Amino acid sequence: PPAEWTEQEQALWRAFRRGDWLDLRTLGGGEDVHNWQSWTPQRTIAADVLADLLLAGPSAMHGRARSLRLNGARISGQLALDGASIGHQIELWNCYFEEPILLRGAHTRRISLAGSRVPELRLHNLDVDGELAFERISTAGLVDLADASVSRSVRFIEARLTNHHG
Repeated sequence: PPAEWTEQEQALWRAFRRGDWLDLRTLGGGEDVHNWQSWTPQRTIAADVLADLLLAGPSAMHGRARSLRLNGARISGQLALDGASIGHQIELWNCYFEEPILLRGAHTRRISLAGSRVPELRLHNLDVDGELAFERISTAGLVDLADASVSRSVRFIEARLTNHHG
């Protein structure tokens, strides 16, 4: 992993190669994504690190499939993957995102943001070969799925979607 990445970002790099989960909830501050302010700084992962892994990540370990699987992280910066072709599953559970997620015109296999808190989801023209799973997601902003194509299911079970600005 890149030497300039934090210890947790390097651990995510290793987990990505194996297709394993990295669970940062054990690093303190509780599990409730709505109380993310109490989380320790060690739970922060830069959005650019996620983008680097998804677009130009390391090769998979022998006999394993790469997947981005992260639980309980604060994502700093904007996850901007407009137009990207992503060949991996994306599972970002119970994460707090500082900025909107941008996946306009992107193509991927599966996205799950279960239990996460996101300011906005800009997914216009997104193409997903599998499912789009947004169980227990929370957002107070725009959720744009216009012209998106999802080959399997789109799930918003127990989602909290509010937009006071229209």
